[in-house]
Amino acid sequence: KNTFVFNKNNIDFGKFILYDTLGNHAEVQGKLLHHTFRDARLDVNLSTKRLLFFNTNRSMNDVYYGTAIGSGNITIKGPLDDIQMDMDVQSATGTSVVLPLDDNSEFSDSDFIIFRKHQKDTLSGKGVETELNSQPEAQSQYQININMDILPSALLKINLPSAIGTIESQGEGNLKLQV
Repeated sequence: KNTFVFNKNNIDFGKFILYDTLGNHAEVQGKLLHHTFRDARLDVNLSTKRLLFFNTNRSMNDVYYGTAIGSGNITIKGPLDDIQMDMDVQSATGTSVVLPLDDNSEFSDSDFIIFRKHQKDTLSGKGVETELNSQPEAQSQYQININMDILPSALLKINLPSAIGTIESQGEGNLKLQV
């Protein structure tokens, strides 16, 4: 049983247990800080000895997919539109990640839409054209700092284009990323 406490300027999550689909768990504690429910900020900590971080296939995520199991500590802090996540984690047995570099798809994006009406303007005799510029929405910011110890049991596969094949790798090391 977990109790969330609603205080004047925060919602205190207390401590609760988060379970994955494999029966592993993490302890989560933290607060959602706010000023009369505005300017919300997170202050959350997650600690685990073993947790399934993701279990995806290519149709769910074509940038990377697979299974990542790990242990460690994760801190999530900051306003909801400027989150900072610090991860100090270690891979565990069962981790297998695929980087599919074999897709040659290309996407593009337009920042405007043009609507055309085919009827004639009665005054000028010309077609009417209206341009609608879409303003980009304010994008949320985030910062992710990862300090990950990779153990030899972790498997990394890189699918290469065409008939080149696949690279499979296992090893150990430390991965530090800042996104």
